[in-house]
Amino acid sequence: MSGGFTEEVRGEIMSRLPSAKCCRAAMLGGLLVNAEAGLDGSVMYRLTSAEAASTAAKFIKSLFGSETSTSEVNCYGRRVYVGTAGGEGVAELVRSMSDPVGDDGKPAVAKCPNCGRYLISGLIMSSATFGDPGKSPRAEIKINDTYAAERLSRFFSEEGMNPSVSSRKGTGSLLFRRAEDVESLLAFGGAKNCAMKAMQGKLVREFRADVNRRSNFEFKNIGRTAGAAGEQTAAIMKIASAGLLDTLPEGLRETAKLRLDNPEAPLSELASMHSPAISKSGLSHRLARIAVIASELDGRNGHSRRS
Repeated sequence: MSGGFTEEVRGEIMSRLPSAKCCRAAMLGGLLVNAEAGLDGSVMYRLTSAEAASTAAKFIKSLFGSETSTSEVNCYGRRVYVGTAGGEGVAELVRSMSDPVGDDGKPAVAKCPNCGRYLISGLIMSSATFGDPGKSPRAEIKINDTYAAERLSRFFSEEGMNPSVSSRKGTGSLLFRRAEDVESLLAFGGAKNCAMKAMQGKLVREFRADVNRRSNFEFKNIGRTAGAAGEQTAAIMKIASAGLLDTLPEGLRETAKLRLDNPEAPLSELASMHSPAISKSGLSHRLARIAVIASELDGRNGHSRRS
């Protein structure tokens, strides 16, 4: 996964934060999808982005009036921002994210048509990673609770995306493997410029793949042409070695001499060299007759040796 592109996505989302209270709550729900609510009503969360941690603290303050304590720690060589907040409102939001999507496929935190988009923005900010758009179209959203991941996959399906749910060591992930799904995830989550960049990356990959397919086809075609021409030349040389080249009918003799003089010419070009020019199928017929004559020489030589 590409850290550079992931940071670019997060930066674009940060430039378009919601102003409506319900949309802020929806985005905060995405930011706190992997948070833990304690029995005392406190909430602890871990985020890998300083911007995400700052946004979570700001939203918690504006929505619930709760202060947040944030500290930066080193976790296996990576910076992690650990936040702790109190207040039943925050804890209730975190608890709702354990079953984030209703049976109708709509997010539990959604209060207006835009809330779903900001829920995705929060999920991307909190736990998404993206592959390099020039190399891989993959995206992954890590969800600690496998059940919550499965419920969220229903919401994405309602929006036309089809992530698969992966479970590893007790934690879940939503995997977006199709380029179209990654583009939709970015656009729907508020990173439209990055979505365009991902689309351009797909077009570049498709163009390169098409060029490679065409090159491979041409290479194989050249190989087949060269192989056929070599067999034709060998047959003509066999007839010439037997001193029979000048005894061939005029048309076959012309074709044989043109092939010897132009051993690499394709059939269409060789056909146009005749005087008058003949069709490609007519040339193929002449070459087939030459091959038969050469093979008959093998039979004669074998008979002579047996005699």
